[in-house]
Amino acid sequence: LKVIGKPAIYVMDSWNQVLYFPSGDEFKSWNEDDKYGGYKSITQNCFDGLNVPKGYPGAVNFRPGSYVVKKASSVQLYVILPGNTLAKISDAFARQLYGANYRVMVISDVFWPHYVKRGTEIGGAFVHEGMLVSSGGKVWYVAAGKVLREVTAAGMTANRFKSSFVRSVTASMTDG
Repeated sequence: LKVIGKPAIYVMDSWNQVLYFPSGDEFKSWNEDDKYGGYKSITQNCFDGLNVPKGYPGAVNFRPGSYVVKKASSVQLYVILPGNTLAKISDAFARQLYGANYRVMVISDVFWPHYVKRGTEIGGAFVHEGMLVSSGGKVWYVAAGKVLREVTAAGMTANRFKSSFVRSVTASMTDG
């Protein structure tokens, strides 16, 4: 959703509450290209009648598996898992999973509470839930329980996945 004449973009969650994107980077992580669009323009009056969350998360965070993130006031690195969940990761494992030149997105301290859950630390170079990976000539989504689900070209489009978030991994990274 976008209010006519205003720059911010919002989304409705499954409870019909309006959530905002803290920046264009979060919005772009959920879309297959880096263009703004695909939203419905609404009037200010309509927007003012929408429900807002009474607690965290009140914003749309980066898409799981998209980036390595860190809090502005810390050096600790995290990966994003489904469900607004963060899991600690070391620089060494981030390099193996996300590439030698992986990008760290710095989250302002004021937006950090929107990541409401903490997952188990990534203790090795193994894929984690929410990642898109390529292995064996196919693209896979790492689903709950680390189950690999093949993603076809049509699935990439239907799920608005970005090809730049597909990480090449070795067979040993998907073992188990």
